[in-house]
Amino acid sequence: MTDPINRCCVKKGVRQEEQEFVETILKKTDVASIVITCKNKSSSLPSVVARIATQTRCPDVVVLADDASTDNSVELFINECRHYKLNWDIATLPYGGNFRLNTIRNLGFQRSPDSVVMLMDADLILSSSYVERHLAMHSSSNHPLVSLGPRFEYASEARDAPINFMWGNGAEGQGIGREGYLAAWQRGHGAFCVSRSIWQAIGGFDEGYNGRYGIDDLDFMFRLFLAGVFCKSDFEGYVIHIPHPTTFGDGRRDPHANIDLFCRKFGVAESIMADPIDYSPLANRRSNWANDMAAFAAGLDIR
Repeated sequence: MTDPINRCCVKKGVRQEEQEFVETILKKTDVASIVITCKNKSSSLPSVVARIATQTRCPDVVVLADDASTDNSVELFINECRHYKLNWDIATLPYGGNFRLNTIRNLGFQRSPDSVVMLMDADLILSSSYVERHLAMHSSSNHPLVSLGPRFEYASEARDAPINFMWGNGAEGQGIGREGYLAAWQRGHGAFCVSRSIWQAIGGFDEGYNGRYGIDDLDFMFRLFLAGVFCKSDFEGYVIHIPHPTTFGDGRRDPHANIDLFCRKFGVAESIMADPIDYSPLANRRSNWANDMAAFAAGLDIR
């Protein structure tokens, strides 16, 4: 099997070029942009924007990256941002059929200032201190960084049922799992924060995964890892996912086509994809997320 560590997607040049690359991606910023990727998410957008507006540290700009929504997602986003007096921008694609998630991700980054870009799907509720926590991770790190937080899952689309734990948390590092593969907590889950400079340096999101489910987050995280970018996580920088039917046209969440693309791209065996996700319970972790979310839900007018 080809060693994936030696298949770095970032060009390695002479020493001067490498130094310029490092200086670029280590550039500090206290500017925070939120990019929301969207396709027909009018049911969840009001709650998503309300949570952004009540952050302990408000983002400098919120960008809606929309893939030709046919409902009133765009209008709702504008109205909610105006209501909460948020700075906002919109980047849209013309109608094109299959869900072009990675294209609108790239579009959102392109429309963002040189900042820490906090990418999220339009069905994720942020912790109340999400922006503050992730900015702190980036400002305090001595390494080029991508930051994550745990992901939780509402038990139902109505958001009136208990919240179930879904994905975990880890500390800063470049730790990897077996056979040179990313550790489970480093795989990304629809929300992560990275500077616009780093996104640009590694070539953005691979749009070859568009229209099919899964693995695109993993591809992006894997290329960050190969480029020497560290991954850091803060338990309070979590997100909660609102469950919903799949956005993909075939109605299935079947990652096999994208798994094949990933394996061919990096020269790895498909068996490596069987490395299990760590579902370790975090019941003993100190966190205020439960009270935080209960208070938010109690005071929220879900429209």
